Amino acid sequence: MLGIGLAEQSGYFELLLTSVVEKAPGNLVLWVIIFVGILGNVAGDAAPIVIPPLAAIIFLKMGYHPVAGAIVGYVAPLGGFAANLIPGMSDALVYAFTEPAAALVDGSISLNVLMNYYFIAFSAPVLLVVIYWILKKYTLPRMGEYKPEGQKIQEAKEFSDRERKAIKWANWSFVLVVLALVALTVPSSGLLRNQETGSIVNDSPLMNGIGLIMTILFFILGLVYALAAGTMKNSREFSKMLSDSMSSMGSFIVIVFFAAQMMAYFEWSNLGTILAVSGADLLQDQSGMVLVVGFIGLTAIINLFIGRASSK
Repeated sequence: MLGIGLAEQSGYFELLLTSVVEKAPGNLVLWVIIFVGILGNVAGDAAPIVIPPLAAIIFLKMGYHPVAGAIVGYVAPLGGFAANLIPGMSDALVYAFTEPAAALVDGSISLNVLMNYYFIAFSAPVLLVVIYWILKKYTLPRMGEYKPEGQKIQEAKEFSDRERKAIKWANWSFVLVVLALVALTVPSSGLLRNQETGSIVNDSPLMNGIGLIMTILFFILGLVYALAAGTMKNSREFSKMLSDSMSSMGSFIVIVFFAAQMMAYFEWSNLGTILAVSGADLLQDQSGMVLVVGFIGLTAIINLFIGRASSK
């Protein structure tokens, strides 16, 4: 939250998302808007705020209905939600719930923030195709032709030359940090490998410290952009950016307090073990497909009524 929050508060993510969409080739712009929206959830709340109005303006200039653009700009980051090619805040957030839940079944199980990566990475292109198909098949035809009747087309937010230069500096800082991580991981004697087994994944500093690594990565990126763009002029503004980025954690902390009490009583009562055994008996004669499809159906229904990841 501190690292990614600083990158968001500094204005880096807003300019990055806007720049990518603006520079997209005309025949690929719809694909790019959706793809940027899906990947944009790594920026937390920035994508569903930046993408809808930006997409509406671009759709209007392309001759499409702007409301269709606003819908796509909203659906892509929130429909994609946790799907991404880059680990984000949602992975670190949900990990805090997954680890104690898994411990109810097996206390020796080893988990990390990237345990869900294969699934979220594969989901991103699938959602890209599905959202694009629905847009072309249903949304655009139903919206019909848009006639502004002489209304002036609102322009997208303009960014200064200094801000555009700043994003280049920030991107280069991102590349340098990634190269440093590679240099510490790829060699057989790398510091981020498991020093006993040489593994990169199993019980390695890279996996065990992925939360801190993500914090440092986005923290440096956001700090470089803020200083280069002039969006942060003194330590007071720096402190405010960090405070604002953490303020969204308030409701999460409240939920965690009551969740912690529930988990403690749940463990004390052994209900987890009882439910696991009873559930195993109930599903004993069910096929794997029934179990998997049933769980996906339950999750889909929950998603319609509960929006926040921590609540899910």
